[in-house]
Amino acid sequence: MGEDMDRESDWSNLESSDGEIVRAVYCSFGILLDDVSSLVLVTRLSGVAERPTALPLLTIDELAVTENPGPVFVVENPSVFGTLVDRTEGLGKEFTGASESRGDTRARTRRPDGSPLICTSGQPSVAALHLLDKLTSAGSTIYYSGDFDVAGIQMAVALADRYGKSFVPWRWQVADYLGVDHPDLPKLSDTDLTRLGEMRLPWESNAASEDSLLHAMKARGVKVFQEHLIEPLKKDYASDGLNR
Repeated sequence: MGEDMDRESDWSNLESSDGEIVRAVYCSFGILLDDVSSLVLVTRLSGVAERPTALPLLTIDELAVTENPGPVFVVENPSVFGTLVDRTEGLGKEFTGASESRGDTRARTRRPDGSPLICTSGQPSVAALHLLDKLTSAGSTIYYSGDFDVAGIQMAVALADRYGKSFVPWRWQVADYLGVDHPDLPKLSDTDLTRLGEMRLPWESNAASEDSLLHAMKARGVKVFQEHLIEPLKKDYASDGLNR
């Protein structure tokens, strides 16, 4: 994903995003804000958006999610979102409504076109965060994939902190990063390398080890974008993340 100003803001804490804080301040003074320009791309969310749709915050806030829609896959890049939709069209798959790891043995149901897929289009908008809040509150697990660069790591860490056990890193392993062999991968700047040295990944138990993702990124010194992982992402999404 190309560099842009929207991805460079500090998203180190999504407990309350910048957009949510601004909205809260305005509302405290009785000032109504626009609820339609904050958007999130969604597809295959039963009863809400069966086809790719840009949902505004107004719709999200009126949405009642009362049943667990199952695993929800989230990508950062709109082009990756579109490719996953195109390449998995018509693939039926099974989903267990609750976590099998917790001993829930509810019958599996078949969803005609796959699990819900959401695109944040860079930094998650207020609409995206409110939708993810509702889905995780209903029992969904978020599988999140993003870019291997400073902004991408920041967003992944912030979402992991916000959603805790409901967050699963999707293709964020060292092998995924090192497995991309492309001649034109952009280099991480000295500033990028310094910032990576100040970060931590909540899903890694070996953060200080040479086997950690951040260590691998600093040692290799290049960025890897979601587009480079489209084939494994497609395979994962087509099987509800079983190969992640």
